[in-house]
Amino acid sequence: SREAVLSMGKVITSKRKNPPEPVLLKALCPRIGSDWELRRDRMSFFRSYLVLNSIYYISPQNILDLDHSTEAVTAPYENITESGHTKRPQFLLVKYEDPVKANKALVHFHGTFLPEHKHKIKTDTLAKNPSVFKIEEGWLAYQLNGRYLVLVFDCPDEESAEKIIHQNVSNLSKLED
Repeated sequence: SREAVLSMGKVITSKRKNPPEPVLLKALCPRIGSDWELRRDRMSFFRSYLVLNSIYYISPQNILDLDHSTEAVTAPYENITESGHTKRPQFLLVKYEDPVKANKALVHFHGTFLPEHKHKIKTDTLAKNPSVFKIEEGWLAYQLNGRYLVLVFDCPDEESAEKIIHQNVSNLSKLED
């Protein structure tokens, strides 16, 4: 039955062209300094928190307010200088319909994911530095940039979290709006 299903799939898709790569993927930096390299083979584009949670689990609820009007991409970064380094920071970029929705999603995320840091929320879309937090799994950082919310989870240290956010935020200018 497996071969029959694959056969039917090939017939159905034989005349179909591959869709273009989502523009949002262009914003991810392939390298961060000499330490971190993007795992393009683990990159995923999605719109649903259910899909996100199957790639990288965050919460049983939709704490990033993902829906059909949002676009998101996630991929891990791998440390290429330390052979024994096993922690892979997970980068997440979400594009919302407008800055208001991005801000609302950040407030929702921060209040749910970082309840012990409620007084440290920064929702300024022009902030020069990311918000960085030490959590159980390592370091987490985020930054709001207009209608984009940029996050990184599982960083081994504060410096790596800041570098990954800074580089990817500065790379957002490559996107066409």
